Amino acid sequence: LGNICNVNQGIVTGADKVSEKHINKYGWKEKKGAGIFVLSDDEVKEFETKRYFKKWYKNSDIKKYYTSVESSQNILYINEKFQEESDIIRHLTRFKENLCERREVHKGSRKWYDLWWGRVQEIFESPKIVAPQRSPRNTFGYNEIPWYASADVYYITQKDENVSLKYILALLNSKLYYLWLYYRGKRKGEILELTAKPLSEIPIKIVPQMDQQPFIDLVDKILAAKKDNPQADTTAWEKEIDQLVYKLYD
Repeated sequence: LGNICNVNQGIVTGADKVSEKHINKYGWKEKKGAGIFVLSDDEVKEFETKRYFKKWYKNSDIKKYYTSVESSQNILYINEKFQEESDIIRHLTRFKENLCERREVHKGSRKWYDLWWGRVQEIFESPKIVAPQRSPRNTFGYNEIPWYASADVYYITQKDENVSLKYILALLNSKLYYLWLYYRGKRKGEILELTAKPLSEIPIKIVPQMDQQPFIDLVDKILAAKKDNPQADTTAWEKEIDQLVYKLYD
């Protein structure tokens, strides 16, 4: 997989929200749970500058084949295009003491108000497969919307244009691939560890685009059904995909 796709971890902010530890250490008057880089919809309303806020999702928003598309949380996504807007700097200045203690700021490779590890924005904005870091089953979701998440989510984006992400999605969610992940991937007890190394090493059979199409058609049916109703029963199509995968590997 690592040869035909990019595999990236989600965002590390270095400070999502105010914690009990922050309050005790710095004597902050802020409430526990107040947003630093991760803010609620209500908190975002207080800002004049909205363009740096992106919808923020959790690894529990990833389902088999699809993902949640609504969230009440937002990431303050500051990258190289940031113009140092006063209301955002004013907000972050309240937490400057903590933000300056982050390793990359000490090294001088990040400004004090930067995300600790923000990744390339295209990862979150382009069509993608996402996986939770740990899961009892092979759980890979797909979306084409801006979808930002933390370091416990892994992003699979297209590198080789001849191999469809939806074809890969069908393989990754199949019963046969669960066996590979269970016996040849990485596990903690019975839980699959879907991190960069085991994901990158997953074997993907490259077939002509014409032969990928039956997989893509079934994935499209599942995604359409789940979009209309997340509770829709798509097991019949998933079984068809399993059969196609068995055939693919004889």
